[in-house]
Amino acid sequence: MLTISNIATQADEDAAARCALESRTAWAKHMQAKSNALETKLWENKSEGMYICNICNTNMDTAEAHLCGQKHYKKLWSLTHNVDGLPQHASLMQVFDTACGELEFNHLTGQ
Repeated sequence: MLTISNIATQADEDAAARCALESRTAWAKHMQAKSNALETKLWENKSEGMYICNICNTNMDTAEAHLCGQKHYKKLWSLTHNVDGLPQHASLMQVFDTACGELEFNHLTGQ
């Protein structure tokens, strides 16, 4: 259920992500633990095939290296700065198919 506190928490996450996107170093620091957690979940539940980043349309050999990397940062920055405000979360959401089912990931907030 969506509550006011959930909305406030999401707004806080969005604000933190927007601030982090102002520099590549800040972005890497912001995403390091979150991308490491994603990597752990993906590889613990590895299915056949590769995990493709839908932002960059490229294979993520390791989620942490990819999501904190220059190419992903630049692509995400351009997606969020070429429109008035931030795009809808759906455009930044990705669903990974794992051996244990679907895993949703928000490329902006890391949630």
